[in-house]
Order: sequence, then structure tokens, then C-alpha cells
Amino acid sequence: MTETVCNPNYCRQNMSELLFECYHVPKVAYGVDALFSLHHNKPKAALDHAMLVCSGFHTTHILPLVAGRLDAANCKRMNLGGWQATGYMHRLFQLKYPAHFAAITLTRSEELLYDHGYIAVDYMEELHRWSDLSYYHRNVHKIQLPFTPLPTSSVSAEDKEKRKQQAGRRLQEINAKRREQKLAAEQEKLQQLLSIQELMEDDDDDSFLRALEECGFSSANELQVAINKLSLSIQRTKEKMLQPDEGQPSRATPELDKQQRAEREAIVGNLRRQRQEIVETRQQRRQRRQEVAKRKSHAAQERMKILTQLAQSERRRGKEDTFGMNEEDWNVYKAISKEGDSDSEQEQERLNQIDQLLREHDPDFEKDFGNGQDMDVTFDIAEYYQLHLGVERCRVPELLFQPSLLGMDQAGVTETMDYVLNKYPADVQDKLVQNVFLTGGNTLYPNLQSRMEKELQAIRPFQSAFQVFTAKNPVLDPWYGAKSMSTDPSRSAQMFLTRAEYLEKGTEYLKEHQASNLYIPTPK
Repeated sequence: MTETVCNPNYCRQNMSELLFECYHVPKVAYGVDALFSLHHNKPKAALDHAMLVCSGFHTTHILPLVAGRLDAANCKRMNLGGWQATGYMHRLFQLKYPAHFAAITLTRSEELLYDHGYIAVDYMEELHRWSDLSYYHRNVHKIQLPFTPLPTSSVSAEDKEKRKQQAGRRLQEINAKRREQKLAAEQEKLQQLLSIQELMEDDDDDSFLRALEECGFSSANELQVAINKLSLSIQRTKEKMLQPDEGQPSRATPELDKQQRAEREAIVGNLRRQRQEIVETRQQRRQRRQEVAKRKSHAAQERMKILTQLAQSERRRGKEDTFGMNEEDWNVYKAISKEGDSDSEQEQERLNQIDQLLREHDPDFEKDFGNGQDMDVTFDIAEYYQLHLGVERCRVPELLFQPSLLGMDQAGVTETMDYVLNKYPADVQDKLVQNVFLTGGNTLYPNLQSRMEKELQAIRPFQSAFQVFTAKNPVLDPWYGAKSMSTDPSRSAQMFLTRAEYLEKGTEYLKEHQASNLYIPTPK
């Protein structure tokens, strides 16, 4: 069974009591996972001296091995491991993509960290490379989040024909309503003109002349011509309204279809023109906002020029503020104001109404405008649900060497190793750095061995030799090492604590071996 480095006797006592008294195990052996991993990777090598770097889920240990045994007095622990790195990646992506806050979980962050993260051999140089846009596009990893695609319209020919027929009926209804409204307006206008004509018949000349002037007529003849035109127009409108009910169309069917198509095309063309005007107006606003935002643009310079002139004129006038009393001040206000640069709700509602009408009456609307967005705006929902792993790939694993990135007030792996090495004489230091062993789940990042060699070269004397090697399987090697040592007859007797020894030597007793902690009896 593995235990933490320098495990207190009280904790081991409780575990031994549980195993022997509750589970009735025949024997048990305790050891440190990093030492088990070392013996699995170097089973036949006589490792008298080694420096172990074991980075796990919550902590990272620097363990010096001197004369074949763990030197517990000079071991150091860093409160940094895979959990802190995962949390850091999690927070970075939740801040970078707040819209996908719920989709960026700790589990997904851990997967992204260990599948795409790497150690930069030179961190500052790597940051400089990531600032280059071409390097970013070549090396960024795009992760697709799950999403529900937008429904695509698969309409058959029969459905299209039915929609055309329905659109034709709607156009007929729209035209009928328009004729009814036109007829009501013309009838109301005709009654008004007839009432004016009655004034002339009643010999009320003053009232008649006043009414003529109000309606914009200069003589009785103009009034009579307007009455005749309105009467003829009303008669024609009534005839058009009665034709469908009588069932006797005055034209042939092809001509009627041609007229309906022409009316529909005219309405669709008008709606398209209105939509284009709204879209162009919004594009001009966006362009104007971009120009004003640029400090050296012509629009921004003109605005600053006007503001400067206003400030100078106010100083000349004194303290009295008369801005607004002159009508020309309104033109100045419009020139310097930014309030008219935003899209109004009424404009958006009108655009939505036009899009809805075009969807109903224009069969080419979906092809030309898509989902009703502006023609210059494209939206890819799959791309919206993508996470871009850029500089985070090397930024998060850098915590091993710079915990200050996370706000932790402690040294990194390099400084801690240097501190531990300085505890020994020069000859022992040379022996320790000949076997620098990396193990633990948080050492799975690519380039970690190269970075460690570079860091050791920086802290060691000039032209000094050292060697760094990594466990074959940093996660499972402690288990394989414990398995190989426990099944070796020459070692099993030296490392296992039997029940009889437990009863004889006490509950906190530990049988020492090459992969165990040191046993220091508790003072009584």
C-alpha cells in the first residue's frame, strides 16, 4: 500500500489497525509511490543516489535519494499538482468563452489539458511565437463542443407549388383589402367634393370659395373634373371587386395569371428595395461608428475640430451659455453627437416584418438572404461552438515552473530543486543530478524532460554533467513497481509486516525497505 511522504505514525497506526483488526489481512507493506516507480524503471541498477520529481494530483514532491534510502530531512513539497492546473484551465476558458460557461466543465478542462497541453522549452520565446498570427493559425487546436444544428428546409416540389398557390391567394387577399381601402377613401373624398358642390348650388359663395381654397381648387371647373375622375375610379374599383364573385372574368386565364405574377413581382421588388435601404442604412451606421472609434480617421478629427471650436467660442462669450438659441446649433449637435449611430428597435421590427413577408411571397428569399440576416453577415453555428486552444496549451503547464501565474506564493520546480541540492556537498550534488527521475500523472506533458534539462543546465556549474529520464508510464509505474517488489521472494520477506509482528512490535511499527519511508518511533 502506498502512503504519502513522511506519513505520521498515527495515520499509519490507524490504517494498520483497520487492515489487521477489521479485514484480517495476513501481512501488509507500505511504500512511497515515487520510489516504487523508480524501482520499476531501474530494477537492476544500483541507484545509491537519485533526485526524484514526483508531481501528482494535488502536490509535487522533490525527493533526494542518498545511499539508497530516502533522505526525509531534505524532502520538499509544493502545493501544486494536476488539480490546480485543471482549475486554472477551467477558469481561463470560462473567462474566454462566457457564452459556453455551462459546457466548459472541470472534466472537459482536464481532458483538454492533458490531451493538448505541452511544456515550452523556452516560455518567453514561446509566448513571442504565439503573438504571431500565422503561427497561431498553424498551431491552434480547435475543439468542437456539442451543439444542435439549425433545422434545414427540405421542401418537395409539391410543397413549393402549394406554397406558391397560397402566396397567390394571399396576394389576392392583400389586393382586395387595398381596393377596399382605396374605395372607402375615394368615396369619402367624393362625398367631400359633392358637399362643396352643394354649397355652389345653394348660392353660398363665401363658403364655396373658402372650401375650394381649402381643397386646393381654383375654380368650379376643376372641382367638376375631380368629381368625374373620382366617380370613374370608384366605378372601376367596384367592377374589379365584383368580377371574382360573378364568376365571369373579363380576361383569359393566362392573362390573369400573368397579371397576378406581375403584381406579385412588383410587391416583392418593393419589399426587397425597402429591405436593402434598411440594410444599407445600418451598414453606414456601422462604418460611421468604426470611423469615429479610430482616433486618426477623418470623422474623428472633424468631431474633435468642432468640439475645439465650441470650447473657444464659449471662452470668447464668457460664462453665459447660449448654445441652442440659434437654429444652426442643431446642425452642430448632430455633427458631434454619437446617439444616432445605433440601430433602433423600430427599424429592427420593420426589417423582421419585411423578412416575414418575403418568406411568404418570395420563393428565392432563403437562397438570397438565408435566415434573414444581412447579406454581408454570415454565421456558422458550428464555429460558434468551438474552443480555440492557443497560448493556453503552454500557459497552464507552465505552473510547474512558475506557480505565480496562479497567484501562489511559492517557488517552482527548478528553484525547489536548487534549494534541495544546496543542502548537500558538491560531490553529493553531482551524484544526485546523474539520476533525475520524473514520475507522476502531472509529468505527462510533452517536452517536460527537455525543459528540465535546460533548467538544470542553468542552475548547475559550467560544463557539469547530469542526466534526466522519465518513467515509462508515470501514472501506473508505482503499481507495477509495487507488484514486482512484492512478488520477488528475496524482497517480500524484508518489506512485509506480518500480523504477528504487528501484535509484537506495536500498531505504528513500519518495516523499512528501499521504497518505504523511514520509521522513527513516537517518543513516549
